[in-house]
Amino acid sequence: MIRSFLRLNTELLGVEPRRRSELLERLLARGEAISGASDWRALGFRALSPAPMPAVAAVSFLASQAHAAQPAPADFTWVFMATPVHLEPGLDNVRLPSDGIVCLSDEEARELAQEFERLWVDTPFRLQAMEGSLHVLSRTPAPASTHDPSAFAGEHIDEYLPVGAGARFLKALMSEIEMWLFEHPLNRERGRLGRSIVSGLWLWGGGERLEQLPATDFRAEGTDALFGAFDQAGQDTRVVVASHPPGSAEWQAGEEPWLRACVAGLKGDDSLVISLGRRLLQIKGRRTWRLFQKIRAWWEYFE
Repeated sequence: MIRSFLRLNTELLGVEPRRRSELLERLLARGEAISGASDWRALGFRALSPAPMPAVAAVSFLASQAHAAQPAPADFTWVFMATPVHLEPGLDNVRLPSDGIVCLSDEEARELAQEFERLWVDTPFRLQAMEGSLHVLSRTPAPASTHDPSAFAGEHIDEYLPVGAGARFLKALMSEIEMWLFEHPLNRERGRLGRSIVSGLWLWGGGERLEQLPATDFRAEGTDALFGAFDQAGQDTRVVVASHPPGSAEWQAGEEPWLRACVAGLKGDDSLVISLGRRLLQIKGRRTWRLFQKIRAWWEYFE
Protein backbone atom coordinates (compact mmCIF):
# COMPACT_ATOMS: atom_id res chain seq x y z
CA MET A 1 0.00 0.00 0.00
CA ILE A 2 1.31 3.44 -0.90
CA ARG A 3 1.51 5.44 2.32
CA SER A 4 3.30 8.58 1.12
CA PHE A 5 3.97 10.41 -2.13
CA LEU A 6 6.76 12.90 -2.85
CA ARG A 7 6.75 15.05 -5.99
CA LEU A 8 9.87 16.88 -7.23
CA ASN A 9 8.84 19.35 -9.92
CA THR A 10 10.95 20.06 -12.99
CA GLU A 11 11.27 23.70 -11.90
CA LEU A 12 13.61 22.61 -9.09
CA LEU A 13 16.22 21.77 -11.71
CA GLY A 14 16.61 25.45 -12.54
CA VAL A 15 17.86 26.42 -9.08
CA GLU A 16 21.63 26.86 -8.93
CA PRO A 17 23.90 25.75 -7.46
CA ARG A 18 22.54 22.20 -7.27
CA ARG A 19 23.33 20.38 -4.05
CA ARG A 20 23.41 16.68 -3.34
CA SER A 21 20.95 15.06 -0.92
CA GLU A 22 22.29 11.85 0.61
CA LEU A 23 18.98 10.53 1.96
CA LEU A 24 17.00 11.20 -1.21
CA GLU A 25 19.70 9.74 -3.46
CA ARG A 26 19.93 6.54 -1.40
CA LEU A 27 16.17 6.15 -1.72
CA LEU A 28 16.21 6.79 -5.47
CA ALA A 29 18.92 4.15 -5.93
CA ARG A 30 16.76 1.70 -4.01
CA GLY A 31 13.55 2.57 -5.86
CA GLU A 32 11.80 0.37 -8.40
CA ALA A 33 10.33 1.97 -11.51
CA ILE A 34 6.54 2.00 -11.82
CA SER A 35 5.59 1.26 -15.40
CA GLY A 36 2.53 2.54 -17.21
CA ALA A 37 1.96 5.44 -14.79
CA SER A 38 2.05 8.57 -16.94
CA ASP A 39 0.04 10.84 -14.61
CA TRP A 40 1.63 11.25 -11.19
CA ARG A 41 -1.37 13.10 -9.78
CA ALA A 42 -3.79 10.35 -10.83
CA LEU A 43 -1.54 7.66 -9.34
CA GLY A 44 -1.12 9.52 -6.05
CA PHE A 45 -4.81 10.37 -5.68
CA ARG A 46 -5.96 6.87 -6.58
CA ALA A 47 -3.51 5.31 -4.14
CA LEU A 48 -4.35 7.54 -1.20
CA SER A 49 -8.07 8.26 -1.56
CA PRO A 50 -11.20 6.15 -2.15
CA ALA A 51 -12.87 9.12 -3.88
CA PRO A 52 -12.60 9.56 -7.67
CA MET A 53 -10.01 12.15 -8.61
CA PRO A 54 -11.67 15.46 -9.60
CA ALA A 55 -10.43 17.54 -12.52
CA VAL A 56 -7.26 19.46 -11.67
CA ALA A 57 -8.68 22.74 -12.98
CA ALA A 58 -11.94 22.31 -11.05
CA VAL A 59 -10.05 21.88 -7.78
CA SER A 60 -7.64 24.72 -8.52
CA PHE A 61 -10.46 27.07 -9.45
CA LEU A 62 -12.52 26.20 -6.38
CA ALA A 63 -9.51 26.90 -4.14
CA SER A 64 -8.85 30.20 -5.94
CA GLN A 65 -12.49 31.25 -5.62
CA ALA A 66 -12.23 31.06 -1.84
CA HIS A 67 -9.91 34.09 -1.99
CA ALA A 68 -11.57 35.92 -4.89
CA ALA A 69 -13.10 39.35 -4.45
CA GLN A 70 -16.25 38.24 -6.29
CA PRO A 71 -17.60 34.90 -7.49
CA ALA A 72 -17.41 33.88 -11.14
CA PRO A 73 -20.70 33.79 -13.09
CA ALA A 74 -22.61 30.60 -12.31
CA ASP A 75 -23.54 29.89 -15.94
CA PHE A 76 -19.91 29.05 -16.79
CA THR A 77 -19.92 25.37 -15.89
CA TRP A 78 -16.61 24.07 -17.28
CA VAL A 79 -13.12 25.16 -16.27
CA PHE A 80 -9.54 24.69 -17.56
CA MET A 81 -6.12 25.55 -16.28
CA ALA A 82 -4.69 28.27 -18.54
CA THR A 83 -0.91 28.12 -18.15
CA PRO A 84 1.06 30.91 -19.88
CA VAL A 85 3.69 29.41 -22.17
CA HIS A 86 6.42 30.60 -24.50
CA LEU A 87 6.47 28.29 -27.53
CA GLU A 88 9.28 28.09 -30.09
CA PRO A 89 8.25 27.33 -33.71
CA GLY A 90 10.52 25.05 -35.73
CA LEU A 91 10.64 23.92 -39.35
CA ASP A 92 8.07 21.17 -38.88
CA ASN A 93 6.97 21.38 -35.27
CA VAL A 94 6.50 23.63 -32.25
CA ARG A 95 8.51 23.14 -29.10
CA LEU A 96 7.95 24.07 -25.47
CA PRO A 97 11.42 24.97 -24.16
CA SER A 98 12.57 23.66 -20.80
CA ASP A 99 12.02 27.18 -19.43
CA GLY A 100 8.91 27.80 -21.54
CA ILE A 101 6.36 28.06 -18.71
CA VAL A 102 5.94 31.76 -17.99
CA CYS A 103 5.22 33.11 -14.53
CA LEU A 104 3.06 36.24 -14.65
CA SER A 105 2.63 38.78 -11.91
CA ASP A 106 -0.84 39.30 -10.44
CA GLU A 107 -1.06 42.59 -12.31
CA GLU A 108 -0.13 41.00 -15.66
CA ALA A 109 -2.64 38.19 -15.16
CA ARG A 110 -5.41 40.68 -14.35
CA GLU A 111 -4.50 42.75 -17.42
CA LEU A 112 -4.94 39.74 -19.71
CA ALA A 113 -8.19 38.70 -18.03
CA GLN A 114 -9.69 42.19 -18.32
CA GLU A 115 -8.86 42.51 -22.01
CA PHE A 116 -10.10 38.98 -22.68
CA GLU A 117 -13.38 39.99 -21.06
CA ARG A 118 -13.76 42.87 -23.53
CA LEU A 119 -12.78 40.95 -26.65
CA TRP A 120 -14.59 37.69 -25.90
CA VAL A 121 -17.70 39.25 -24.37
CA ASP A 122 -20.07 37.57 -26.86
CA THR A 123 -18.47 34.13 -26.66
CA PRO A 124 -19.00 31.23 -24.21
CA PHE A 125 -15.57 31.88 -22.60
CA ARG A 126 -14.13 33.91 -19.78
CA LEU A 127 -10.56 34.22 -18.51
CA GLN A 128 -10.31 34.47 -14.73
CA ALA A 129 -7.21 35.73 -12.91
CA MET A 130 -6.84 35.02 -9.22
CA GLU A 131 -3.59 35.27 -7.25
CA GLY A 132 -1.60 35.25 -10.49
CA SER A 133 -3.16 32.02 -11.78
CA LEU A 134 -5.33 31.89 -14.88
CA HIS A 135 -8.36 29.73 -15.62
CA VAL A 136 -10.56 29.63 -18.70
CA LEU A 137 -14.27 29.20 -17.98
CA SER A 138 -16.65 27.86 -20.58
CA ARG A 139 -20.41 27.58 -20.88
CA THR A 140 -19.85 24.61 -23.19
CA PRO A 141 -18.45 21.31 -21.83
CA ALA A 142 -15.25 20.25 -23.60
CA PRO A 143 -14.19 16.81 -22.33
CA ALA A 144 -10.71 16.00 -23.59
CA SER A 145 -7.51 14.27 -22.56
CA THR A 146 -4.92 16.97 -21.88
CA HIS A 147 -1.40 17.28 -20.45
CA ASP A 148 0.17 19.50 -17.83
CA PRO A 149 2.80 21.48 -19.79
CA SER A 150 5.35 21.04 -17.00
CA ALA A 151 5.37 17.33 -17.89
CA PHE A 152 6.70 17.86 -21.42
CA ALA A 153 8.85 20.99 -21.11
CA GLY A 154 11.77 20.73 -23.52
CA GLU A 155 9.82 18.69 -26.10
CA HIS A 156 7.77 19.17 -29.25
CA ILE A 157 4.11 19.69 -28.43
CA ASP A 158 2.46 17.59 -31.16
CA GLU A 159 1.89 14.43 -29.13
CA TYR A 160 0.67 16.45 -26.14
CA LEU A 161 -2.14 18.36 -27.86
CA PRO A 162 -5.69 17.67 -26.58
CA VAL A 163 -7.47 14.56 -27.85
CA GLY A 164 -11.04 13.42 -27.41
CA ALA A 165 -14.54 14.79 -27.95
CA GLY A 166 -13.66 18.37 -27.00
CA ALA A 167 -10.18 18.45 -28.53
CA ARG A 168 -11.12 20.34 -31.69
CA PHE A 169 -12.93 22.94 -29.59
CA LEU A 170 -9.90 23.40 -27.31
CA LYS A 171 -7.29 23.57 -30.04
CA ALA A 172 -9.31 26.19 -31.91
CA LEU A 173 -9.54 28.32 -28.76
CA MET A 174 -5.81 28.00 -28.07
CA SER A 175 -5.06 29.08 -31.64
CA GLU A 176 -7.29 32.16 -31.28
CA ILE A 177 -5.54 33.06 -28.03
CA GLU A 178 -2.14 32.75 -29.74
CA MET A 179 -3.24 35.23 -32.42
CA TRP A 180 -4.56 37.60 -29.73
CA LEU A 181 -1.26 37.49 -27.84
CA PHE A 182 0.90 38.02 -30.93
CA GLU A 183 2.50 41.45 -30.45
CA HIS A 184 0.26 42.11 -27.46
CA PRO A 185 1.30 45.26 -25.48
CA LEU A 186 2.04 43.05 -22.48
CA ASN A 187 4.52 41.07 -24.57
CA ARG A 188 6.12 44.19 -25.98
CA GLU A 189 6.75 45.38 -22.44
CA ARG A 190 8.07 41.99 -21.35
CA GLY A 191 10.36 41.91 -24.37
CA ARG A 192 11.65 45.39 -23.54
CA LEU A 193 12.50 44.16 -20.04
CA GLY A 194 14.21 41.04 -21.38
CA ARG A 195 11.52 38.66 -20.10
CA SER A 196 9.97 35.72 -21.92
CA ILE A 197 6.94 36.63 -23.99
CA VAL A 198 3.63 34.80 -23.60
CA SER A 199 2.91 33.19 -26.96
CA GLY A 200 -0.09 31.21 -25.75
CA LEU A 201 -2.19 29.84 -22.91
CA TRP A 202 -1.99 26.06 -22.59
CA LEU A 203 -5.41 24.70 -21.61
CA TRP A 204 -5.38 21.50 -19.58
CA GLY A 205 -6.89 19.67 -16.61
CA GLY A 206 -10.43 20.61 -17.61
CA GLY A 207 -13.63 19.48 -15.97
CA GLU A 208 -16.97 20.49 -14.56
CA ARG A 209 -16.88 23.16 -11.85
CA LEU A 210 -17.07 21.93 -8.27
CA GLU A 211 -19.16 23.24 -5.41
CA GLN A 212 -16.98 21.53 -2.80
CA LEU A 213 -13.91 19.31 -2.57
CA PRO A 214 -14.41 15.55 -2.32
CA ALA A 215 -13.74 13.97 1.06
CA THR A 216 -10.22 12.51 1.23
CA ASP A 217 -8.17 10.56 3.76
CA PHE A 218 -4.76 12.10 3.13
CA ARG A 219 -2.88 15.24 4.04
CA ALA A 220 -1.26 17.35 1.32
CA GLU A 221 1.55 19.88 1.60
CA GLY A 222 3.25 22.14 -0.91
CA THR A 223 2.14 24.12 -3.93
CA ASP A 224 0.26 22.18 -6.59
CA ALA A 225 -2.80 22.89 -8.73
CA LEU A 226 -4.54 19.75 -7.40
CA PHE A 227 -3.02 18.69 -4.08
CA GLY A 228 -2.41 22.25 -2.91
CA ALA A 229 -6.15 22.58 -2.25
CA PHE A 230 -6.22 19.69 0.23
CA ASP A 231 -4.99 20.35 3.75
CA GLN A 232 -6.24 17.85 6.27
CA ALA A 233 -4.06 17.64 9.37
CA GLY A 234 -3.54 14.51 11.41
CA GLN A 235 -3.55 11.98 8.56
CA ASP A 236 -0.94 9.23 8.29
CA THR A 237 -0.94 9.20 4.49
CA ARG A 238 0.54 12.27 2.87
CA VAL A 239 1.35 13.92 -0.46
CA VAL A 240 4.25 16.37 -0.37
CA VAL A 241 5.02 18.55 -3.38
CA ALA A 242 8.55 19.81 -2.71
CA SER A 243 8.84 23.57 -2.69
CA HIS A 244 12.63 23.65 -2.35
CA PRO A 245 15.40 21.83 -4.23
CA PRO A 246 16.90 18.82 -2.45
CA GLY A 247 20.09 19.63 -0.60
CA SER A 248 19.14 23.25 0.07
CA ALA A 249 18.84 24.61 3.60
CA GLU A 250 15.05 24.89 3.15
CA TRP A 251 14.87 21.25 2.04
CA GLN A 252 16.82 20.10 5.09
CA ALA A 253 14.57 22.12 7.39
CA GLY A 254 11.24 21.10 5.84
CA GLU A 255 10.93 18.23 3.40
CA GLU A 256 13.85 16.07 4.54
CA PRO A 257 12.67 15.58 8.16
CA TRP A 258 9.29 14.42 6.83
CA LEU A 259 11.00 12.11 4.35
CA ARG A 260 13.25 10.63 7.02
CA ALA A 261 10.30 9.97 9.33
CA CYS A 262 8.30 8.53 6.45
CA VAL A 263 11.02 6.04 5.57
CA ALA A 264 11.45 5.04 9.22
CA GLY A 265 7.71 4.30 9.39
CA LEU A 266 7.52 2.09 6.30
CA LYS A 267 6.65 -1.48 7.26
CA GLY A 268 5.79 -4.64 5.39
CA ASP A 269 3.96 -3.85 2.16
CA ASP A 270 3.84 -0.10 2.80
CA SER A 271 5.65 2.01 0.22
CA LEU A 272 6.72 5.52 -0.66
CA VAL A 273 6.46 6.82 -4.23
CA ILE A 274 8.81 9.53 -5.50
CA SER A 275 7.85 11.35 -8.69
CA LEU A 276 10.53 13.14 -10.78
CA GLY A 277 9.43 14.60 -14.08
CA ARG A 278 7.83 11.66 -15.92
CA ARG A 279 9.60 9.05 -13.80
CA LEU A 280 7.97 7.29 -10.86
CA LEU A 281 9.97 5.22 -8.37
CA GLN A 282 8.54 3.11 -5.56
CA ILE A 283 10.41 2.40 -2.32
CA LYS A 284 8.95 -0.52 -0.42
CA GLY A 285 8.92 -1.05 3.32
CA ARG A 286 10.07 -4.62 2.85
CA ARG A 287 13.58 -3.85 1.70
CA THR A 288 14.54 -5.18 -1.71
CA TRP A 289 18.26 -5.19 -2.46
CA ARG A 290 19.41 -3.91 -5.83
CA LEU A 291 22.98 -5.05 -6.29
CA PHE A 292 25.52 -2.74 -7.92
CA GLN A 293 23.06 0.14 -8.03
CA LYS A 294 25.17 3.30 -8.19
CA ILE A 295 24.25 6.29 -6.05
CA ARG A 296 23.66 9.17 -8.47
CA ALA A 297 22.87 12.85 -8.09
CA TRP A 298 19.11 13.33 -7.68
CA TRP A 299 18.81 15.57 -10.74
CA GLU A 300 20.13 12.78 -12.99
CA TYR A 301 16.88 10.88 -12.47
CA PHE A 302 14.84 13.47 -14.36
CA GLU A 303 14.24 12.49 -17.96
